[in-house]
Amino acid sequence: MSIPTPANFTNKHSSLFSLPVDSFNDLLTNNIANRTELTSTINQHLKDGIDYTSLVFKRGTTKKFLTKAGADKLATICGLTGQFEITTEQDFVISKATILFNGSQVGEGIGARSFSQDLMWSNKNQVNDVNKTCKMSKKSAWVDGIINALGLSDEFSQDAESVESSEVQAVRKVKPNVNTNTKTRQPSDIITKPEAKGIMDKVNMYLNHTEKTDLTEWMSHSGFKDFYELTVKAAEVINKRFMAKELNHG
Repeated sequence: MSIPTPANFTNKHSSLFSLPVDSFNDLLTNNIANRTELTSTINQHLKDGIDYTSLVFKRGTTKKFLTKAGADKLATICGLTGQFEITTEQDFVISKATILFNGSQVGEGIGARSFSQDLMWSNKNQVNDVNKTCKMSKKSAWVDGIINALGLSDEFSQDAESVESSEVQAVRKVKPNVNTNTKTRQPSDIITKPEAKGIMDKVNMYLNHTEKTDLTEWMSHSGFKDFYELTVKAAEVINKRFMAKELNHG
């Protein structure tokens, strides 16, 4: 991840452009090969809808937004770790992620989130969900740091939830993997009302705007009008595909 120092690089070389041509050429060749390998790895191992979200904008462009799951996967593949510093300033939680490779810093990221973005009900009163605000700020810093450390700003953006819905023409479609024929569903297949309410609470707590849109489209495509129509199998798919990364990685 860090740029290898050519064998004949000395203190007299104040910049890369002061290197001998042969040494500079070797450095470029090595880094270009590494970049090509990284791009190939991303295309092979990162999955649309899980590791990143693809948004098609009305102006005709498509952007990929790296998720925390994708950042975690890239960190594991590339041997990166992170150290975090979290502070508060007025209504905001500000997180700084220092990205490390073999103990050396190779990048950093910044994330900020307002307490007012995360409200929850407690004893019939709305209060700040401080834990969620801190986690979301930390997650933004982590994703930003991974993108910066690996030089992937041309491949990925971050914080898809900050995109105005009016700008988006379409979101990645998720293929259903459940019984979509409502006529063959039995009453015993349907989850209970408390179970449906529990899923709705988790959706509101953990998913951002884009992820909620993905889930809504998946439910509609699968033939479910609301959470109270979900089958046991569909609930399992939601927990595994849409909720697992948020619950496990927070």
